Amino acid sequence: FDPPNPQPHSTWYVNVTKASKPALLAAIALSGPVSVAIDAGSRAFQHYGGGVFNSPCNTTLDHGVLAVGYDLEAIEPYYLVKNSWGASWGDKGYIKMAIDDSLKGICGILLDASYPIAAF
Repeated sequence: FDPPNPQPHSTWYVNVTKASKPALLAAIALSGPVSVAIDAGSRAFQHYGGGVFNSPCNTTLDHGVLAVGYDLEAIEPYYLVKNSWGASWGDKGYIKMAIDDSLKGICGILLDASYPIAAF
């Protein structure tokens, strides 16, 4: 800690409204990367290699990832999600997860999302 030069640190966070696609999209657009929990147990997810992921998956949340963007104008709209499994997984460490109309979102992406608030 350097009192003359305080640095922001995260001690607070905001929970994104559950089961709300508009709330998650707004959080990504206005606050930057959003931490989301998903179900990453399907073989299709684990072996993702590119394109928009829209394979069936459960909503048993077992993995934390970072929603960093989205594209609503794409032929198949998607969330851009950064995984923690390294650049050799997926599309250089990222996955494009379909934005669907289900209440829980693909792989449960709408069920548990939050982002930090910087504090001094």
